[in-house]
Amino acid sequence: MPHRPTHPMPPRPAHPMPPRPTHPMPHRSPSRRTFLIAAGTAAAVGAGAGVASGFAWTKPEPIPPPPVPADLVAAIAAETVLLAAIDSISDPARVRLFTAIRADHVAHAAALQALVPAGSTPYEIPKPAAGAGTIGELLSRERSAAGQAARRAAAADGTLAVLLASISACEAGHVELLR
Repeated sequence: MPHRPTHPMPPRPAHPMPPRPTHPMPHRSPSRRTFLIAAGTAAAVGAGAGVASGFAWTKPEPIPPPPVPADLVAAIAAETVLLAAIDSISDPARVRLFTAIRADHVAHAAALQALVPAGSTPYEIPKPAAGAGTIGELLSRERSAAGQAARRAAAADGTLAVLLASISACEAGHVELLR
């Protein structure tokens, strides 16, 4: 015998979906989340408009080139003076010595020039006085240049300090060769 339920089943509705209300939805006040989102959006738009209106789309001004350190300019000038002093001496007996000393000064000037920062402001080296020089004058200039380079090396740092110390030692060697 088939099993029959003891209680009757409820009748099926004619339509599976409940009917739609004919009146409009009741008005709800905005939630806290809605208020915060709206306030944040308004602030962002306002800030963006303020930032955009504050900019004039112009080309940025170039950054000025760095100046050449004064000690570096002074060392280049000292080498220029020494080269002029060597070139002003005419002593056929010491041509080989002067050629070697001149080559040292050319190398010093090139090494110092290599330390000038790229794009730096131009600098001027005073022109040394022309005229015939003596070995005594060259000896005095070499001695003075050795002391100046040593003082500059003590005040400088990094590569410039090392180079100036090396140049000072070389100038002191020139003093001994010229005696």
